[in-house]
Amino acid sequence: MKTFAFILIPILLFGTVLDVGSTDIIFPRGRVRTRNWIPFQLHPKTIVKNFGDTTVSFPVIFKIDNVAVDTQIVENLAPNLTDTVNFVCVVQQFGNHSVACSTCLEGDFHPENDKCVDSFNIRFRDVYVIALVSPSGNMSVGQTASPALIICNYGNIADDFPLIFHIMMIDTLLVYADTHNVVLYSGSSTTVTFSPWTAESAGWHKFWIRIDTIRIVTDTTMTVDSTNCFFYVHPLGIEEDTKVTLLKQGGIKKVEVYNITGKLISVSSSFDLEQRKDLPSGIYFIKYIGKEFTKTEKFVQIK
Repeated sequence: MKTFAFILIPILLFGTVLDVGSTDIIFPRGRVRTRNWIPFQLHPKTIVKNFGDTTVSFPVIFKIDNVAVDTQIVENLAPNLTDTVNFVCVVQQFGNHSVACSTCLEGDFHPENDKCVDSFNIRFRDVYVIALVSPSGNMSVGQTASPALIICNYGNIADDFPLIFHIMMIDTLLVYADTHNVVLYSGSSTTVTFSPWTAESAGWHKFWIRIDTIRIVTDTTMTVDSTNCFFYVHPLGIEEDTKVTLLKQGGIKKVEVYNITGKLISVSSSFDLEQRKDLPSGIYFIKYIGKEFTKTEKFVQIK
């Protein structure tokens, strides 16, 4: 009689596979610039994914320098889908930091993909335009000027950034744009001169100066500083236009200059460009008095 040996091959019945993980840290990473002093609030953002085959809910922990700073719950994440998780935390010091995001699903089949790590360096950014050098005061159509300004880095570390200079006709269109890349050590200042601009149209113009981060570390460009100011371009320039008109009418006998409050601040027989440069920033009214006429013009001084 023959004996038969039976080999029992187990049939594995696969049940639910639980597997979630952290796939990316969107923010913070790399260089992070802030205008807030320590301590300040930070808003980390990460991406998690459900690698399993069933819908699950699970906690996600965000750590800075290996210290848990916030925990969020991801609700009902379907298989093969991702979710963006937002956190809130407080940073206590500038400099280099490590960050980690971990999913915490009980019974996770692949715990090795639960954690995602990165690092960032946080800098205190405090960069300001402290003075506009050119154009200064009023201009004439056809006159050329090289826009220039003085900028200072009050931050705690050397900084590099693109500096954008725009000139626009009021409420109409952009007439000039130039960008310079600036490198400034902490506590230092520099004069930045842009490419020449020629005034082509008469009317009110506006400067727009903007300093942006060199690297976009969040969803939105962080505008650190923007400066607006106004100046006027005269058809022939205030000096030339007025002289032509008044000479035809017998010449100028006296010129009176008033400030915005109506106070008389000077009286002379003429009022040329050099005299205007001595005035502080403000709005003035120049009254030209002749033998048979008077003429008043508004003058805006910007320094």
